[in-house]
Amino acid sequence: ACRNVELANKAKDEILAKHPNSKINVEQLDVSEKRALTRSFLWLIKDNHIDVVVNNAGVAAKGDAFDLDVFNYTFQTVTYFLIQNFYGTIDFTEKILPLLSNNGKIVTLGSMAGKMSFNRIKNEEIQKRFKNPELTK
Repeated sequence: ACRNVELANKAKDEILAKHPNSKINVEQLDVSEKRALTRSFLWLIKDNHIDVVVNNAGVAAKGDAFDLDVFNYTFQTVTYFLIQNFYGTIDFTEKILPLLSNNGKIVTLGSMAGKMSFNRIKNEEIQKRFKNPELTK
C-alpha cells in the first residue's frame, strides 16, 4: 500500500525485472484516513499473508526541519503530523499483524526530524501536551 501509486508501480516494475516470480500488489493508502485503512486491510486479506511491510508513511514541514520557525504551528497541525507519522502507521501495522507470515518482516523508516527535541518547539501548549508524563498512545 502506498500514497503515490505511480511511484509504487515504478518500484514494482524494477523489482519484477530482477525477480520476475515475485508477487507484488500496489494499493493506494493514506494512513491518516480510517476508511482507507479498512479498505486496504480488506484488500490485503485476499492474499491471506504478507511477507514484508515497509512503513515509510510520513509528512513533514516545508523548509528546514531544524529551523525553529518551522515549529511555530498550531496544535491541530502537530496533531495532523502525529496522525500521519505515528498513529496511522501504528493502526495500519496492528491491523495487518495477523496477516504477517511466520518469517515476515516489518521495516519502519524515519527521518532525522524524529530526533528533534520538543524543547525546540516554540508553542508552549504543544510542549506541555507532549511532555505530559500521563501521555499514552
